[in-house]
Order: sequence, then structure tokens, then C-alpha cells
Amino acid sequence: MTGAAAAAGPAPPTPDPDPGDAGLAAWLAGETDRLEVALEAEGIEADAAAALREALAGVRARTAAGRPWAALLPLQHAAEEVTGRASMARAPGASPALLDAEAARVAGALDGLPRGPAPRSLPLALAALVEISSGRAGTYREAADAYAAVTDLAGGLYYLAAAEANGRLAREVAGSGLTARRPRPGLAGLEAALERLDRDLGAAYADPKRAIEQHRRFIFASAAVKEARELLGAGRRAGAALTVLHGRLALTLAERGDGSRADADPVLAAARTWRARLDAAGVDPSLALVFLERAEHDASGEAPDEAAVRAARAIVDVVLPESLSLTEAP
Repeated sequence: MTGAAAAAGPAPPTPDPDPGDAGLAAWLAGETDRLEVALEAEGIEADAAAALREALAGVRARTAAGRPWAALLPLQHAAEEVTGRASMARAPGASPALLDAEAARVAGALDGLPRGPAPRSLPLALAALVEISSGRAGTYREAADAYAAVTDLAGGLYYLAAAEANGRLAREVAGSGLTARRPRPGLAGLEAALERLDRDLGAAYADPKRAIEQHRRFIFASAAVKEARELLGAGRRAGAALTVLHGRLALTLAERGDGSRADADPVLAAARTWRARLDAAGVDPSLALVFLERAEHDASGEAPDEAAVRAARAIVDVVLPESLSLTEAP
């Protein structure tokens, strides 16, 4: 869509200010500040540092636009990358003894990290972030030795640092004092949604041409199924729900391909309808807002990126309806 066409179309939906969202925005700003300071202080390789500056600018842009829920997962990824890359920057000359010492230190830092569900006082999306980050902290710590063995010591140090970053994030969010402003919905439809994703993934991957062209997205969706099962097995239902929805988004994009329609105006119209629906709901909408606010952000502007608009369309067409199915009994 051209800049002129976008300017002539309907204005992007602007969220109404909410005290709870303001608290989340303030927390996000503080975490972004911390990561920006760490990024400049750690001697990270130039190209990686530039990409991380851009990622953190994106977190700020989403937060400043009144869409803090859409900034949560980009912040998590940035925290992993900044901490991990900083560790790699210190890796030259590292010895196996240093890796062992770092592994012991990180294990101590992660000691006592909650292993079950996040506090129920948190909004559902923040509970999901706590649960996903806690799970990844353990997974990355356990994987560090294997990565060091098959790559180099820097790879092991990266995964130890990423484990520590996830553990810190889980503790920070759990202790943030942010609370759900409406009752949290149940997730009675979670198991059915996970099985549906797994089944649809297998059916879509059976197309050889699509399997090759969309390999990266299929890998992401498959990893989401695996992670969701692990989270569900640990009683981390909020984390499993968010992971299932991310897997559904990846699968939908793989199914539709890169040549699908990318017109922002219908997406923004649908986003307005969805926001009104969530605003009128009597339950915490934060899980859906992670995706709705991403769609609003990605389809806004005078000349939005076509790939981002395709993702936004997949969100309003498929992911948001699926988010409602999670709260329904199968």
C-alpha cells in the first residue's frame, strides 16, 4: 500500500490510556533503559549491537504508542541477546574452567526460581512471560555444556547468559506488583488448541513445496508445540497458551506464504472491532492484547512493511479467534 493510500485510509486504532497499562509501560521503560546501558558497556560486536539497538528502539516505539503488551516478547528476546552477546564478547581466551565456574554461578543465580505456575495476581500475559522465561532459564542452563561441546566455549557462555537473563526477567515480572485489572479467564480450551495446532502443522508440512519454502516458520511452529507441551506438563498453563498462539501465527504465515494479500486498511478496521470486543469483555484481555497490539503497530504508518501487514492480517483473521477458543471448553 502506498503512503498516499495509507494516509487516505482510516487512522490506526489508538488505545485508551489505562492505569494498569501505564504501570506496565513504566516497567518496560526501566528495563529498556537497563538493556541500553548494558549494550553500550559490553563491547558487543558492531553488527549485533546495531541490530539490538534497533530492537530496543522497537520496544520503545510500541510502548510509547500505547501498546506495551506488544513490547513484552521483543523485550524478552532483547534481554536474551544483549546478555548472551555480552558474554560472548568476553569469551576470547576463555577456558573450560571458566565455563564450569560460570555454570556454577548461574545455577546459584537460578536457585529458587519458581517451577510451577506464576502468581495468579498477574495479568495472564505477564504470567505467561514469567512461566516461559522460567522454563527457558532451566532449558538454556542445561543446554550450555552441549553447545560448548559442539560449537565452542563462546556458545556455552551465550546459553548460560541467556539462562540468567530469563531467570532475572521471570523474577522481575513476578515481583513487579503489576496486577490484572479484571478476572483472569480460564484456559479450558488449551489442550484442544495445542492438539489442533499439532495436527494442522503435520497436515501443512506434508506439502513438499511449502515445507521447503516455509522451512523456518515450520521449525518455529514445531518448536512452539514442543515448548507448549513442556510448559503444560509443568502446570504452566498461561505460558503454554501464549506459546500455542505464537505457534499458530507461524503456521498461518507458512500456510499463506509470502505472496498473500498485504492491505493494511482492512487489518486496521478489524483491529478496531477486536479492541472494542476486548474492551467490553469482563475478563483480563492481556493475552489477546499481545497479538492485537502487534497487529495495530505493524499495520500502522504511511507505508507499513508488507511482511508485517501479512502477519497483522494473520493475527486478526486467525490468532485472535484462536485466543478466544483457549478460554472455551472443547
